[in-house]
Amino acid sequence: MAYTDWLVCRKQALLSSACGVNKPVIDASIIVNKGSQLKPQIHMV
Repeated sequence: MAYTDWLVCRKQALLSSACGVNKPVIDASIIVNKGSQLKPQIHMV
């Protein structure tokens, strides 16, 4: 089983905005590809 990091966002509106949607979001997943240019930024979070 893989270890999963958790990040708590106290406001649905902030998470919805980060996901680029207008409806309330209660959770989200971030999947990293090996060659992704975003990988270093995701690991900083």
